[in-house]
Amino acid sequence: MDPSCFVGGRLNEAWALVVLGLVLAIPAHAQNGDAKGEVQPDLPADLVVPPAPALSAEDELATFTLAPGLRVELVAADPLINDPITAEFDERGRLWVVEMLGYMPNVDGTGEAEPIGKIAILSDEDGDGRMDARVEFMKDLVLPRSVHPCLDGALVILPGQVLFCRDEDGDGAADSIEVIDTFNGGIASPEHSLNGFERTLDNWYRCANGGVKYRLRAGRWERGLTTGGGQWGITKDDLGRIMFNGNSDPLRGDLFPSAYSLRNPSLGKLAGMNRRFAHDFTTWPVRITPGVNRGYRPATLRDDFTLNRVTGTCGPHIYRGTGLGEGFNGDAFVPEPCGNLVKRYRMVSKEGLGLDAKLAYQGREFIASTDERFRPVNAFGGPDGGLYLVDLYRGILQHRLFVTTFLRKQILARGLDKPLGLGRIWRIVNEDHEAPEASDLSQWSWSELVAALASPNGWLRDTAQRILVEEWEEAPFVEDLLIDLAQESPHALGRLHALWTLAGIGSVDRDLILAAIADPDPRVAAAAVRVGEEYLSTGRKEIVGAVEALALRTDDARLRHQCVLSLGAVQTSVGDEAIARILTTDCSTAEIQTAAISGLYTREAAFVATLLADPEWAEEKSGRAGLLKQLARCVVRQGTAGPIEALLRLSSEQGAAQGWRARALCAGLLAGRSKGPKGDLRPVMVTSEPKGLDALAAVLGGGGSATLEAIGWPGKPGLPEDLVIRPMTPEEQGRFARGALVFRDLCSTCHQASGRGQAGMAPPLRGSEWVFGSEKRLVLILAHGLHGPIRVDGTQWDMEMPAFAGSPEEIASILTYIRREWGHGADPVAPDSVERILDESGVRAEAWTAEELLKLR
Repeated sequence: MDPSCFVGGRLNEAWALVVLGLVLAIPAHAQNGDAKGEVQPDLPADLVVPPAPALSAEDELATFTLAPGLRVELVAADPLINDPITAEFDERGRLWVVEMLGYMPNVDGTGEAEPIGKIAILSDEDGDGRMDARVEFMKDLVLPRSVHPCLDGALVILPGQVLFCRDEDGDGAADSIEVIDTFNGGIASPEHSLNGFERTLDNWYRCANGGVKYRLRAGRWERGLTTGGGQWGITKDDLGRIMFNGNSDPLRGDLFPSAYSLRNPSLGKLAGMNRRFAHDFTTWPVRITPGVNRGYRPATLRDDFTLNRVTGTCGPHIYRGTGLGEGFNGDAFVPEPCGNLVKRYRMVSKEGLGLDAKLAYQGREFIASTDERFRPVNAFGGPDGGLYLVDLYRGILQHRLFVTTFLRKQILARGLDKPLGLGRIWRIVNEDHEAPEASDLSQWSWSELVAALASPNGWLRDTAQRILVEEWEEAPFVEDLLIDLAQESPHALGRLHALWTLAGIGSVDRDLILAAIADPDPRVAAAAVRVGEEYLSTGRKEIVGAVEALALRTDDARLRHQCVLSLGAVQTSVGDEAIARILTTDCSTAEIQTAAISGLYTREAAFVATLLADPEWAEEKSGRAGLLKQLARCVVRQGTAGPIEALLRLSSEQGAAQGWRARALCAGLLAGRSKGPKGDLRPVMVTSEPKGLDALAAVLGGGGSATLEAIGWPGKPGLPEDLVIRPMTPEEQGRFARGALVFRDLCSTCHQASGRGQAGMAPPLRGSEWVFGSEKRLVLILAHGLHGPIRVDGTQWDMEMPAFAGSPEEIASILTYIRREWGHGADPVAPDSVERILDESGVRAEAWTAEELLKLR
């Protein structure tokens, strides 16, 4: 099958038209990146800007300033590669390179959607460490984004599509192509869409800039959900913690797997997710850098016209190799192509779960160049333990959607728009590093692959684990080798990888979990607790008891935190009571509170009752009031009258000595209220006037009036009818829960899990008049799609939204979710209403415009 067919389909044609329309709409007198009314003074007339001619790779090598004790080596260069944006090694030592040749062919981006991109496979035929041969795995692509070799093929991201591709006839070119997922974006704004593949410890492939992950199980690709994060590039550390960044935010990440953050839609984001690790954004280029997009702003450039702080960070990498020498393992390396440099951060653990990224140098960078065309855009590891850099090597870097007049003038005046089609891959190693003899892991014995799980080189550990999970059925005895490694290896990381490899091949049993939970290294024990969630979800009391006991005896905050997260998989009173006993000993941090609540969806009120029935909870201790408030907030956000009434009853039963508990619960009731279309807070609705309001008022004292006023019921005197939110029926609550899953699966990549939308991708749904308003318009938008300009919350958007080919039940579920999530209080949508609206509208082949929709009644 011709790979080019996957860039000529209906979705890609639509995006190409959007791109063309945007280009044609660019005013002649201004750039897309210009802020209205902002003055952009020219560079001083007497400023001498060094020329930036395109250099050969050998000449560029001489422009580098590098940290002491290291050396730079050329791995590949033009004409062998052209416009590389990311690269990965496979087990045979071949280098897979994504070439985005269509990116910004000129300052206006005209022709950017031409199908000229490629994915190439480079090989080192003579073993000198430098690539010298090339085959084209895929060609004729529109702005290809990512590749990750696996399963004798590769995962590939193109605009709008995630593919699995294979070369079936041995000529190096992909001829078997499977579409495993689709999404929006990737052409109109290349940097703001799904990209990157990072194979996580749990055998999934996680992506950046989109809340999805993938894995192959039983011969079929599965799609999982994450909270997303990052802009361009993704990486992980030895413990599997995912890290990413944004252009002006060099390193962020998740302290634990983000899937936990999706379990309780009433809670919102868990503490510890998408956390900022780097706080010092200072840069020290070795040349003046006036050619940055907003260099006219005082904070962007120093007085000497060098970049003051990051503005284009991307493609981060947590180094887990051996080639740099001692003292580098675990550090973060962050490319900053606008400053022609790569930053190094030392990752420093703090008390509890804390993690900070501290600059490794002051007044200098890990590597910097006097060549303005040095554009490091991705960093990665390799089989020899070196640190590798992808150098896009070009003058024009900023995308047309954001180019300012200030930058455009420089690009044209200094000839930075030409030449194109260059690019390099660099390797950085210790001065004394001797490259190991090239090896082909595909030819290794099974025992060698198992032993590699304990290698000091993270790339070898990851690749060996991948091969074993992919191919173990060819040698079932591998299971015994892995069990031996998991129990006997002197290396903690070897035991950890062995556990996850066993999980990947489905060979984990009760005895293995119980033994691994007792591992003396908390990193291994935490992995065992996660691996054991399959048993926890079945309510196996011996596993639940072992995890609870571990949480109660450990001094390691991360291990304790993992125990609480994993006990949330039980979802019965047995697990909830174990969580309650752990929190009784300490619930002082936001991380442990939200970890617990994430696994309690729809059981929060019962959990409150469990806590308050424990005599140990008579005393107010650090974190307890905050936990009760969070639990009550979740109950109100779910909008079901029964649990709300249960909390009010519990609150009214608290005596004076436990008034702090009633105040905490009522604070949560107030915090969980939704807003009406005009932003007014709606009442907390129950089915009838609650008993015990006088007792509640007495417990709350003078500060209780706000709570009493916020409680509403049918017939309450003075209750504004337009603010009343009727509680959802159990059927509607179920529809809301199903809609939350579908939304996170299909919609959150663009609109974000927060509902706040994403610049260049999709408008916000949170607080949107379109969401609060006409049910009919919402149904038609979802069923038929939307195109053309639309105004949302005062901002004009002009993007495509594809139709959702779902059933009336699915459409009703999604719309019920967005009309009741994020504090919304609009009425739920019923499937029969969806059917009626679609029957009345008739068959429609084209997407709606906002103008058409606004005319509907």
